[in-house]
Amino acid sequence: MTTASRMMSDRPAYQTMPPGPPTAAPGTLTHPAPPPPASVARWDLSRYRLPLGEGFRMRRRAGGGWVLLVLAIVMGWTAGAAGQQVLLSEDFENGAPGWTRTGTPIILWHVANAAECGSITRMAAYNRGPGTCTYNTGGVNTGRMRSPPLLMAGTPPFLVSFDYMRSMDTNPAEQSNTLEIVDTGSPLTFLITNIPTNSPVIRHLANLVVPADWAGRTVRFEFAAGSDTAGNNNLGFFFDNFVVTNSCAGVCPGDFNCDGAVNSQDFFDFLTAFFASAPSADFNHDAAINSQDFFDFLTAFFAGC
Repeated sequence: MTTASRMMSDRPAYQTMPPGPPTAAPGTLTHPAPPPPASVARWDLSRYRLPLGEGFRMRRRAGGGWVLLVLAIVMGWTAGAAGQQVLLSEDFENGAPGWTRTGTPIILWHVANAAECGSITRMAAYNRGPGTCTYNTGGVNTGRMRSPPLLMAGTPPFLVSFDYMRSMDTNPAEQSNTLEIVDTGSPLTFLITNIPTNSPVIRHLANLVVPADWAGRTVRFEFAAGSDTAGNNNLGFFFDNFVVTNSCAGVCPGDFNCDGAVNSQDFFDFLTAFFASAPSADFNHDAAINSQDFFDFLTAFFAGC
């Protein structure tokens, strides 16, 4: 056997099984396909009798990970709601549509460009950039960056995550950076987190919980920052990739879009989120979007409800 022939024979092969008798020309590979090499295991999930009729076929190489060969778009199971919905997601790459800013004596909150005063990408920033990379106004200053109004729809728990950098004075009198949720129809507020510690590099805060009794309210999320009268010559505060999600009660994780059914739309919606690296694609909530999320979703999807 030549080297080229041996390489071809070692290559895993698969093919579509035509519904009728073979019609290919003599000498063309037709079904039934030859058995796979001994180092390959094959799973055919056609036993699930999926309505679209295509099997879901995967192979596993010896000593290797899962290799996805054929994905059939399937329809079928119905279930109670589950999964996760993104209620708000903002990365500030297109500015801050719907966000509002306040400040005293001047408004310091703005969207900083990449590399502006330490910003990594476009980020919401509390400083006097780009002209002056401090938050020094000659005295006390305060300000808030408020999200657009948001209906806390769906089922708790409601989770908040974001990235941030902080370079503020360490004087105990210095006002800490906070994130609050505010009811637009009443004085009700809730402190989600206080960020008193400086971090010169981006840190990620995930799974900050909004109490369940905020369900159904229309709210704003507000980042607050400020200073005392001394110092104030550091870079300030930055945040980015702000995401709010709900939960569909965890009854059936395969219902990715929370519409009460596990079907092909959940599959499409997950793929869209996965390839866009959307926060909702972090299916296993480990703060990383990778192949494990993909396989964990497939496991939930095919498990049914």
